[in-house]
Amino acid sequence: MSTGIMIIGPSGSGKTTLGRVVAEKLGYPYFDVDDYIWKQDTEEPYTEMYTKKEKISRLSNDIEPYEHFVMSGSMSSFHYAFDDKFEMMVFLYVEPDIRVQRVHNRAIERFGERVLEGGDMHQSHMKFLEGNRKYETDGSPNLREQKEWMKNMSCVKLELDGIHSLENNAEIIVKNWEKRDNLRLKKLKIGIDRKCDKKAKTVYWEKRLRKE
Repeated sequence: MSTGIMIIGPSGSGKTTLGRVVAEKLGYPYFDVDDYIWKQDTEEPYTEMYTKKEKISRLSNDIEPYEHFVMSGSMSSFHYAFDDKFEMMVFLYVEPDIRVQRVHNRAIERFGERVLEGGDMHQSHMKFLEGNRKYETDGSPNLREQKEWMKNMSCVKLELDGIHSLENNAEIIVKNWEKRDNLRLKKLKIGIDRKCDKKAKTVYWEKRLRKE
């Protein structure tokens, strides 16, 4: 089964750039989830989605040929289909003012005057920026949803600051990826030790009660 690294976080945190750098360092293919959510042949970008079934099948088919991969993006409605493929999850965060400005600058660079006032994409662009500002509260995706998703995963987990250097964050991911088996074994040992300790305490108190 193909397995890999999943990078999540708000738009503008630098997930795509970081994902590409990590993929290059490891020699793995990189997949941007957005490419599997939004149809690319629409007059206005990001206006028409694939169905959930299409999202899952298209992404599954593309990652399946590879032993490992690096992926980034949001998949709130269909991550269940890929959770068992993630050996590592990375949460990348940046403060609202910084990430909103990044998203705005990126849109201008890509779409030019279309996202400015009077352009055909201005309204949808403003709506997207507003949703990004609400990431910590009720945006889609939002902080609570992504934290809950990450909490329920049993893989190796990292939380990184998106204002730190790209190279530094990439190196942290690569180093932890390369020692992930040791991290899992350590976590398993801690779990076993806790169970054994709990069992030992139970046996101790049962013996005391019998004596009394």
